[in-house]
Amino acid sequence: MPDGPSDPAETLRLLDEVAGPATVVSAGGRYFGFMTGGTLPAALAAQVQAAAWDQNVAFAVMSPAAALEEVAIGWLADLLGLPAGCAGAVVTGATMANLTGLAAARRALLFAYPTSSQKRRAACLR
Repeated sequence: MPDGPSDPAETLRLLDEVAGPATVVSAGGRYFGFMTGGTLPAALAAQVQAAAWDQNVAFAVMSPAAALEEVAIGWLADLLGLPAGCAGAVVTGATMANLTGLAAARRALLFAYPTSSQKRRAACLR
């Protein structure tokens, strides 16, 4: 740990020198590792803009930028032909999206085909 502040340009140079050679090209057709998507220029620009705004958008009351999530969900619903007013959520990544999808499917099945004990539990969830 340095004793004091470091020059930002020197920090970036050191990062490139040490970590750069260890990176892999994950956007190529012969990459067989984890499924990592490439960055589109528009996505990179949006990420830079979001970092510049430095907003906590967990709740709409914390930042008006949280409304952008609702707009994006509406666009996706329209694109997928879902009914107006359907709900959605933006999560932190693919793993959380899969977990959320499994939880929603489980809950839907519990309510669609309840056993007597599940009916009692479902009454507690409502």
